[in-house]
Amino acid sequence: MKAYLASKVRTCLWMNGRGLEAARFYTSLLPDSQVDDAPMPMVITFTLAGAPMMILDAPGGPAPSSAASLSVITEDQT
Repeated sequence: MKAYLASKVRTCLWMNGRGLEAARFYTSLLPDSQVDDAPMPMVITFTLAGAPMMILDAPGGPAPSSAASLSVITEDQT
């Protein structure tokens, strides 16, 4: 099973626009990496060296930095 489907926890990077471009760049650098999905314009999921990742791409959001957050995928908020 793909890492992005099996894992409910993933590292989330914030981008200030151009998130899909960033995901494509990161995945070009390491083996076992790929852009998995971009289901919404603001969310890009990708696998980086086998690890599930995600980008929250919000133009007008925070400037790029070394900060990251964790995202937990759930069926609902309860």
